Amino acid sequence: MFFSRVMANSVEIMDRNGTNCSYEGSFIIDKYTNENSREIVIKLNPQLRRFFRKDGFTFLHPQIYKALVKHPLAFWLFGFYSSHAEPFPIKVSTIFEMCRSTSKSKSSFMQCLKKALSKLEIVSKQYGKTFEWTINKGLVTVKKSASRSQAKHIEDKMAGNAVVA
Repeated sequence: MFFSRVMANSVEIMDRNGTNCSYEGSFIIDKYTNENSREIVIKLNPQLRRFFRKDGFTFLHPQIYKALVKHPLAFWLFGFYSSHAEPFPIKVSTIFEMCRSTSKSKSSFMQCLKKALSKLEIVSKQYGKTFEWTINKGLVTVKKSASRSQAKHIEDKMAGNAVVA
């Protein structure tokens, strides 16, 4: 049912950082399900190819992704910090607002945040990735492993070759 709705609707995508292109149309053009194996194969519209440049997306480590999917705040933090090559310190109150927490108080959110950061640290370590955090004076500071493309970007920036979008 989900795929039927996605296939029947239109998406609009704009890329102002690389190709200056926009697209409006169907996202998925075909879906095939093997009823025996339950494997689903989808075919994306080939017009979308131009939006998937090497630097146009954030890599999410698949095992970490799967391990955190049942831990909503840790999962959100994983996605958020995955998109940062060198995370900057961020206020707890800003994280509270950005993740749209339903915690009733700042103290209950702080407890949830610490548990989620700890979960993300443990799971990251299990898969050979660094994720270290501290909270000091209301600021969350994170040190993490950069993806290959993020490491290349950092290297280029240090060498003065960074491309500014």
